[in-house]
Amino acid sequence: MKAEHQPLWTPSHEAMKRSHLMGYQAFIGKEDLTYHQLWEWSVKEIGAFWSTAWDYCGLVGYQGNQAFVSAQHMKDAVFFPQAELNVVETLLKNADDRLACIFVGEDNRRQTITRKELKDLVGRISNALRAQGVTKGDRVAGYVPNM
Repeated sequence: MKAEHQPLWTPSHEAMKRSHLMGYQAFIGKEDLTYHQLWEWSVKEIGAFWSTAWDYCGLVGYQGNQAFVSAQHMKDAVFFPQAELNVVETLLKNADDRLACIFVGEDNRRQTITRKELKDLVGRISNALRAQGVTKGDRVAGYVPNM
């Protein structure tokens, strides 16, 4: 008996319209493409895909002049060779009540922190480090639990 390859689940039309994929397609002006056509474009126009993905995701930093440098083997290719990404500003720019981190320990203990709480915590730690004389270019290490 031949097994049929049917999806286990298909999102509703409304859920698809609210998805990031549809939002991305609208952002780049390719709403008329099927999923397969969008995928084909993304692998044929790698630089354009990743450059627009950077913009759609709202990354904070300098993208540089080139999003992708091809090579004989994909493992040697380079993405965003001139980029300077500000990870902290990117991750903390939308400080609201959405969850930023969820921790569940082996003992099922659960801890969460919202984006706002995380931004406040980062600010407090930053201020404390500055008060201790830490400046740009200094290196700081932390010994923290895995949680």
